[in-house]
Amino acid sequence: ASKTLEIIEAGGLEKILFGTDSPLNGENSYTKSPNKEYFTLLNYKLSKSDYNQLMNTNSISFFDIYY
Repeated sequence: ASKTLEIIEAGGLEKILFGTDSPLNGENSYTKSPNKEYFTLLNYKLSKSDYNQLMNTNSISFFDIYY
């Protein structure tokens, strides 16, 4: 997560897309360590708005998705 935070700081949050197409540990990737620690740290270090932008809004904007 520290590298992700460095990249966000250097390049800007609006340029980062979070991808979930290749989970490291199968279907439980986001509930087991080390991934759980990664998401917990990002959620702690980023504001709620920035975390939501990273995990959702950047992709919605990039792919021009409408609800």
